[in-house]
Amino acid sequence: LKVSDMLDRLYVRFDAIAESMGIFKIETIGDAYLCATNLCEDQDNTHAAVLARFAMAAVQAASETFVDAENPDLGTVCIRVGISSGSVTGCLIGTKNVKFTLLGDTVNVASRMESTSVPGYIQCTESTANMIRAQDPSIPLIARGWVTVKGKGRMATHWILRAPPPTEPAAVFLTSESAASAATILALPDDDPPGSAAA
Repeated sequence: LKVSDMLDRLYVRFDAIAESMGIFKIETIGDAYLCATNLCEDQDNTHAAVLARFAMAAVQAASETFVDAENPDLGTVCIRVGISSGSVTGCLIGTKNVKFTLLGDTVNVASRMESTSVPGYIQCTESTANMIRAQDPSIPLIARGWVTVKGKGRMATHWILRAPPPTEPAAVFLTSESAASAATILALPDDDPPGSAAA
């Protein structure tokens, strides 16, 4: 019950941020939150930058959300975020309790970027970083390096906003150039004070 309460409080905040920024929430899968840009609104020239700004706001919102509202001493939530840009396929799945979802390499890569990110940080693919630079040069990007990614081989990625301490392992991901950006966010309890990264 405590976990579901934490996720509800966190995702209510994510939903409000997403709505204010024109982000389309696809679904939550356990403790993962999947969203995308350029699906319901024309964001051809801004989709990657909009999603990067959403990710920064989500990291901040998580750092202000207590793991247990009745026991603040347990600290706040810390999330990992992964962003990829490329083509996606939207579809309805099933005939009972029909579910809309996105499929494709872009979604898979966003998930891999989240899983190889670091708690408290946002990782994006190199092509997404290039799009962000073109769409909003004011968003800080830091090259992360090369990492072997399951099913993709070695890929280069970037941190958005800030990079973790140099002791963190490097990781990398791929993205294909296209018209949509997808983000996967995973909520993790934060054992450290708000604003610090949990290793």
